[in-house]
Amino acid sequence: MSRPSFLFFVRPIVRACGLSFILAGTLSFADPIPAEKGDPGLLRKDRSHSHIADAFNTGPRQLARLIPNVGNGHIPITAKNPKAQAFFDQGLNMFYTYWWYEAERAFRQTLAVEPDCPMGYWGLAMMACFLGQTQQGREFIDLARKGIDRVTPQEREYIEIIGWLLYVDRSRPENVITHEWIARWKTFCERYPEDLEAKLFYGNAITGALTEKSKDQADAIYREIIAKSPKHTGAHHFRIHMWDGLSAQKALDSCLPLIEAAPNVGHAQHMAGHIYASLGMWNEAARTMDIAARIERRYMLEQKRMPYHTWNYEHNQDYLALNLAYAGRIRQAIRQGEELASVPQYENIRNSWGPPTVRLRGLVRGERWDEILAVHPKTSSIEVVSYARALALLSRNDIPGAKHEYDAQKYRGKMMREIRGLLEIEEGKTEEGLATLRKWMEEDLDERKYVLADPEGTPRPSYHAYVTSLIRFKRWNEAEEALRLALDFHKNDPYALALLAEVNLGQGDAAKAIENYQAALKPWAHADVDLPALLRLQKCMAPHLKGQIFMPTPFDPTELDRFGPAEWKPYSAENFEVTLPSGAKKSLKDYRGQNLLLVFYLGDQCKHCLEQLEALGKDVQTYRELGVQILAVSSDSPQQNKAFLKDNPDYPLPIASDPSLKAAKAMAAYDEFENLELHATILIDKKGRVWWYDAGSNPYMNFEFLKREIKRMNQMQQKI
Repeated sequence: MSRPSFLFFVRPIVRACGLSFILAGTLSFADPIPAEKGDPGLLRKDRSHSHIADAFNTGPRQLARLIPNVGNGHIPITAKNPKAQAFFDQGLNMFYTYWWYEAERAFRQTLAVEPDCPMGYWGLAMMACFLGQTQQGREFIDLARKGIDRVTPQEREYIEIIGWLLYVDRSRPENVITHEWIARWKTFCERYPEDLEAKLFYGNAITGALTEKSKDQADAIYREIIAKSPKHTGAHHFRIHMWDGLSAQKALDSCLPLIEAAPNVGHAQHMAGHIYASLGMWNEAARTMDIAARIERRYMLEQKRMPYHTWNYEHNQDYLALNLAYAGRIRQAIRQGEELASVPQYENIRNSWGPPTVRLRGLVRGERWDEILAVHPKTSSIEVVSYARALALLSRNDIPGAKHEYDAQKYRGKMMREIRGLLEIEEGKTEEGLATLRKWMEEDLDERKYVLADPEGTPRPSYHAYVTSLIRFKRWNEAEEALRLALDFHKNDPYALALLAEVNLGQGDAAKAIENYQAALKPWAHADVDLPALLRLQKCMAPHLKGQIFMPTPFDPTELDRFGPAEWKPYSAENFEVTLPSGAKKSLKDYRGQNLLLVFYLGDQCKHCLEQLEALGKDVQTYRELGVQILAVSSDSPQQNKAFLKDNPDYPLPIASDPSLKAAKAMAAYDEFENLELHATILIDKKGRVWWYDAGSNPYMNFEFLKREIKRMNQMQQKI
């Protein structure tokens, strides 16, 4: 779908949570494959396509289930079946907490139990509008409007206001559209003053201007909602996004209510962690984001979803690793980065943070220089890798090696500026190098005034190299000034506080040093005992502490096990049985000990299915060399398959029959909403676990990417 030219409906929240990668088209509505993606010649309709609307050809294809404790938002809808209301409210609350896939699935389930429910289509249209999927939104709102005479006047208003936004003339000035959007919600709220959900949308519309005045106005509305519904998921979540960053203190009182209101939603826990991190509450932030990760891993196991199906998973892992690193829990931070690097990936679904930065953040903050060079033994085109390698080489006093790393990096962004400054100092250009490092720090801190409290894109904060260089030359007052500036942005940063204690000692102020030493120890309460920054701090402070050296206590992660597993694991595939052309039976268990690429296709009359199988067949030897067997399954009868092989005696792929579609249903290669067969490509490992999955209305064709994933699976299987 094309990105809409106006985003004031989403801008308040998108700017507040850094979700521009969703709106940029890398994700479709809730499915990783946009409807328009791929060879246009292959996008012909077949029996896997929706009979209701093209908009249903992407997104959830399996029935939803009611999930308890996801929020209390409620819009009364016209429906005969009480389950329709329950699923609608679930979709509404999932939308409030940005759980896109489950929100769409719940709205689809609303329609499954009440097929002509206009508000079910409204929910889908509203979500499409929010995510910038204009064409899908129009299809859904048109379906909602068909039943508009059967709903209450209040429901009609909801339908019409989203319909207006989806069809508004975009050649009009954006500010004019924005003001009309706000005015429409204001009128709605005046007409129905008890409708808390309308107030929520009104508050969100007001934040479109993103001025302090508009935020204060929206906050007043959110507080009005909370006064009547103390644990309103949407009001607390939207407040947190609105104030996240430098104004985080204003949303601290929404953290615990959001956690309690939606304990089964990972992103709800995660967003409380945003505020805690912004305020320097590093252990609290790490705990909530660890819980979020566990909730999402549990969800993936229970619902048979992949990590790339849940956008928040990667972002949360990144932020969790950051918080752990600040808290001095380097080993656990590195493990989070390693997990993120090992899990299955999907083409073009990779947000701006990425696994290398996550893992390297822990390695750099933990000063694991030898490990960095072991993991990345060669010069890389990736800036963050070059940066970490250069730091590691500098730690060995290998100036020529670090300079080679700098010279070889074609993309010299902000991280390489730090390396340049450090190299200038090593080359004897002390003032020039310090000026380079100071400018980089000042520009970075200034930039962070206007961005969210999302994880910084560098493995360590920009002040570090500048301050440690100043300390090296005993320029204590300049170092103190830089640290004070840094602590305005990096609240309660124990690394900065530890450096400040060292600076205080250099200034001859032992009392102040002890104060900052004690401040640094609070976030490091559960730090690794061998954390280099902590060891240096203890050494320089020892003469002033009368033998009272602080030792952190290990964090016990088992107390979080009740929320879900501590690490990602692939889910087990359900066993199934298919029939070979010979009449013999074949089950998934027969492939134990072998990797299996399982392809569901729509039979020998499906032209683009055969094109997919032909492409696989041409490369079958490569798959064998990768340790992968291939099995293609369709609903064609064994007799049809036997006749097909008779006409194609050299056919390179084994084919099997699943006329009852039991295997397709077991492997989620089936649309449960409309009872349709789906194309599916599924990678199953030697232990019968699903490592990679794609299903939908088009056959998967990027086999070069899939082969890379097979290689990654082979590398990671032993670790998992």
